[in-house]
Amino acid sequence: MISYPFVDHHGPPKVNCWQDPMNPAKWKEEHFVIVSLSGWGLLFFSGYKFFTRGKGKKEVVIFCDLYCLCSIQSSVSID
Repeated sequence: MISYPFVDHHGPPKVNCWQDPMNPAKWKEEHFVIVSLSGWGLLFFSGYKFFTRGKGKKEVVIFCDLYCLCSIQSSVSID
């Protein structure tokens, strides 16, 4: 291994985000970026879904299977 005299590492060694999830200062830079962007995306998407859920056309779908239809027809008497 070659030792470079001009490289001086400062601070604690960087770790993967899943090895120390409660200390973002120790995370590797690329892991911090991925987790941060995912968090912001989740925040914006959930805010969008929350504030736009009541808008638009409302559609009511009534589901009735074949058994339901047969039992309704058999209970109706034609006099």
